[in-house]
Amino acid sequence: MSKGSFQFLEILYILLILVLLYSVFPIGIEENESLVQAVRLIGILGLVAVGILYLNQKKSEPESYETLRDESFDRRKAKIEAPINFTPPEPIEKDSEPKETILDNNRANEFSQLSFEEKTAKNSNDFNWESISEEKFDEQFQRFEENFELLLNDLLQKVKNVLDAKTVGVFLLNLQDHTLFLKAGFSDSQNFHLSSRIPLGGNLPGTVVKREETLMENTIPENSPAINYYSEEEITGSFLGVPLVIDKEIIGVLVADSESENKFSEKEKHLFETFAKVIEKLIINFEELKDTNRKFLFYSGLYEVSLDLSSQFKEKDVIFKFLEIVKKVFNYDRLAIAFSKPNSEEAEIAYLDYSSSEFKDEEIFPVKTVFKISEGLNGYVLRKNEGLVVADLRKNSKIDSDFIEAADGTREINFHPRYTNQEKTSSGYRSFLAVPFDTIEKPGIITIESKRSFFFNKENKEILKKLTVTLGGALDRASYYSELKQLASTDGLTRIPNRRAFDEKLALEIQRSDRYDLKMQLLMIDIDHFKSFNDNYGHLVGDEVLRQVAQTLEKMIRSIDGIGRYGGEEFSILLINTNTEQAVKKAELIRSQIEEKVISFNGDEYKVTISIGVAEFDKKVMENAKDFIRVADKALYASKRAGRNRVTFHNLPPNLDESIDPEPIV
Repeated sequence: MSKGSFQFLEILYILLILVLLYSVFPIGIEENESLVQAVRLIGILGLVAVGILYLNQKKSEPESYETLRDESFDRRKAKIEAPINFTPPEPIEKDSEPKETILDNNRANEFSQLSFEEKTAKNSNDFNWESISEEKFDEQFQRFEENFELLLNDLLQKVKNVLDAKTVGVFLLNLQDHTLFLKAGFSDSQNFHLSSRIPLGGNLPGTVVKREETLMENTIPENSPAINYYSEEEITGSFLGVPLVIDKEIIGVLVADSESENKFSEKEKHLFETFAKVIEKLIINFEELKDTNRKFLFYSGLYEVSLDLSSQFKEKDVIFKFLEIVKKVFNYDRLAIAFSKPNSEEAEIAYLDYSSSEFKDEEIFPVKTVFKISEGLNGYVLRKNEGLVVADLRKNSKIDSDFIEAADGTREINFHPRYTNQEKTSSGYRSFLAVPFDTIEKPGIITIESKRSFFFNKENKEILKKLTVTLGGALDRASYYSELKQLASTDGLTRIPNRRAFDEKLALEIQRSDRYDLKMQLLMIDIDHFKSFNDNYGHLVGDEVLRQVAQTLEKMIRSIDGIGRYGGEEFSILLINTNTEQAVKKAELIRSQIEEKVISFNGDEYKVTISIGVAEFDKKVMENAKDFIRVADKALYASKRAGRNRVTFHNLPPNLDESIDPEPIV
């Protein structure tokens, strides 16, 4: 007899006792003696019949169930109502790379037969929404998680009570390491912990995932490894597992077990499946609520990010700020930013970032690597101008045959080439996500990669798209600012820095010289008799002379040095980390180069000479840039008084009597 039949007899037994009690105290029919006697007779005969039926069925009941029935009602009630105090053990260490034996061959084949879109959807990389607005996300997500767990735990406790099971739990699937981890559960055993994590193969919960159907086992051998979610060996006679499915994808398993064999019936199996549907709906509602909230917070955070990026006015500052944001959002191992080369079918890597310095040491495509847009995954993204996710670079599923084939058409490959068809290795990277972005000057591409497969999905791609739109706009603003700054700091005629820009450079270098005790020299240069030259040959020729003299001066100094048009026909040069002897030699070389230079303009040729004053910065006698310039001007004036076309060095204090002239160096 089933458990339900016994329950029916018990209820009928109680009703017949009530009938007998009514015959003893016949309220309303006490005057009708014959009716009272009839009621009493029905009660007695009914009790005898129920007793006989109960004893006959009791003899045919299996021993396992009889043993279970001997358990007292109080004890069973205490077990149901008693709270379980879980003491989580030490976290279980897991390998960084999943072992091949964890996922059996049949399951592996199922994964390999998935379409590209399905593979990309199977992602365990929950991107770090909190990073953009951490306090808001932490607070909201914690509240959602707490509410979800309260509802799930309440539901699981009811399931356990209804089934009278020893253990009920929800295990969720982690495709990254091919394991099931316990999300929530209740048990009478102290060996059942919320930190439990089990592989997919060689156990009953894993079999539910593999078969993608409900599994009921009512006879489990003692010490069987089929039940391996307890920290120590447990006696388990029956098991019930139902797959949790959302959008036709298995996300986990609802399990229940009992110490007794033949514990679960078809009716209870059907009831358990109904509970699984309720849990699926609970998870869907939770994810939708969480997704709506996190998207709202993400776009709020994205607006804040846009403002932050907009406050950067240099390309490098924009890129570094962007990398800082992306690093928080995506747990990548390698990030690359490349730009298309103007009027070319090539692109060049401009920036790289890594999660570890060891990946940098392994890099085979460093900064300034040039690659063809016609080859590789990165070229594909630039060519098609659309984002791309590759779940596993080692798979040989074709996305576009024009890049997957080798250059000679014969070489076999077992990975997707990232930059060129001549690649011999993917450098251990497994997952690939790339998104193009546009700037006014040149298209670009941002690529993030992970050493783990199935790490990025389509949602990651959409988020990266939105971030790169912000990046493109910020780079354009930085470019505009750079152009405006250059216009504001560049002399319009000679295209070298103007006086304002030179003064800023001079003030900065004086501070640096003082901090690091570096020698610094200032050259003040003037074109000899330039006013007369203009009067004789005209301003157009004079302008050309200024341009060519400026170009010659700029070519003769280092990138760390400074140059500027100080006014009219006067120029200034700042020599960094240079002593007096070196400065005088450089000045003499400049003077001789200008003297020998032939300036051609409109078919005519012209020649000019220059006078140069040289001064060394001495913080003991010079308080600021004005003192430094004043001394160099004195040296220049000395060169002019001595006959021009010469170099004069002067390092006397600026407040010295002006009648004492420096000694010119001819």
